[in-house]
Amino acid sequence: MEEDGLKKKDLVEYFVSVSRVSVVLNRKRQLTLEMIRKIHNEMRVSAETLLAV
Repeated sequence: MEEDGLKKKDLVEYFVSVSRVSVVLNRKRQLTLEMIRKIHNEMRVSAETLLAV
């Protein structure tokens, strides 16, 4: 996020809400398969990286 200058509000389209972004980033909830697909396809983050988190 820091490298690309992204803020939590920039990730809402992948995570549904700002609160969900916070929960996932604080590792209280895992990424869903749908989130992984969106991030992988639209932000070009490798699926392997997202699955390892």
